[in-house]
Amino acid sequence: MSERWYWLDWLRVLAMGTIFLYHSGRPFMIDDSWHIMNPEPDLLFTIVIVFVSGWIMPLFFVISGMATCFSLAKRSPAQFANDRFKRLMIPFLLPGLLVILPVHVYYDKIFHGSFAGGFANFYLGPYFTNEYFPFDTDFSPTYLANSNQGVYLWYVFWLFVFSLVTVHFFKWLMKEGNRSRISKLGTACNRRGGMFLLAISIIIVNIAAVPPFFVFPSGYGGWKLPTYLAIFITAYVLACDPKFEESIHKNRTVTLLMGTILSLSQIILLGTVGAEALLSPHPLTYVTVSAVYALNAWCWVIAILGYGRKLLSFNHRFLEISNERVAVLYSPPDCNRGDRVLCCRVESDGDRKVSHHSPGFVRYDMRSTVSCQTNQSAQILVWNEAEEGIEMSRTVVVSLVLSVWVAPTASRW
Repeated sequence: MSERWYWLDWLRVLAMGTIFLYHSGRPFMIDDSWHIMNPEPDLLFTIVIVFVSGWIMPLFFVISGMATCFSLAKRSPAQFANDRFKRLMIPFLLPGLLVILPVHVYYDKIFHGSFAGGFANFYLGPYFTNEYFPFDTDFSPTYLANSNQGVYLWYVFWLFVFSLVTVHFFKWLMKEGNRSRISKLGTACNRRGGMFLLAISIIIVNIAAVPPFFVFPSGYGGWKLPTYLAIFITAYVLACDPKFEESIHKNRTVTLLMGTILSLSQIILLGTVGAEALLSPHPLTYVTVSAVYALNAWCWVIAILGYGRKLLSFNHRFLEISNERVAVLYSPPDCNRGDRVLCCRVESDGDRKVSHHSPGFVRYDMRSTVSCQTNQSAQILVWNEAEEGIEMSRTVVVSLVLSVWVAPTASRW
């Protein structure tokens, strides 16, 4: 008898909803420089965003890494690369760079005073120049530090790059001798506190990726690209052996407690000594902050996976509909089947099998594009109202974004 990993699908949907709220709250942060900013910052939004930024993008890369394991099990490297291009780069290049991002970049430039004029003049003119086009082609030694690859769609681009870079390594890991080593690692981690062993490599990478080649915090969701790659690879390993799933379940409480302590400490330090003190180039400060930041993210990710597995292992009509609404541009590869439910099953013998019912090209749901566009419009509305001297309260912004996410979904029931 098989059991679907509905919990991982639920986490994907909930993570996407969190990203919506996260981006819509950024204009209200204290001492921030977002694309558009509200004249009056908000302390509550600032605290929530600081907390969420500590783990939300690592969670996306963990979901993507686990899903990659299921996908690659049934594909050759060439088939996998072809599928990644269709699922990731086509939506990134077409609706992303040509439809969604022009509006975002336009209002960014208007707000910061670097462009004046109508949108049509902007789109047909300077948008496609090196100064405005949201994709850097200046491959300098610090290209990976904080360059622009699709503004907030950078995740899609770098997920594609990570998939290509790691595909042969992942296939090598699946050889019999390596699978036995992974199983031994799973046994070592399958105890209370065992999941902290997997955080060691992530902490080392986060420390070793030093400026100026990698900036922390960076434009990549506040993280360094090598750290994302380490998280992506670690997540792939998590999905390779059932012992890791058991360990996630055993470690959900201890990681939740540790993550809570680290997050509260981070917020208190930011409020007392300030961000500049924590980002000091002094070696001891740099190593400590980099290690604690990575450990905090890993704790929250494991806690979320553990409690998700415990509480969300069920299917529901809302999940099926929400999967259709989760933006393709953020969708981890092969987290769903036919754009509806998770494709991974855990069979009684412990082997994972993947069913593929979707056509060669993923169905690009226009509602996904509209959802991204409307979320962006919510930010623009905040700025437009603020320009007219009207304060947008927290309740208005949250209600607006939730209406974008929930109302069209509820109408399908």
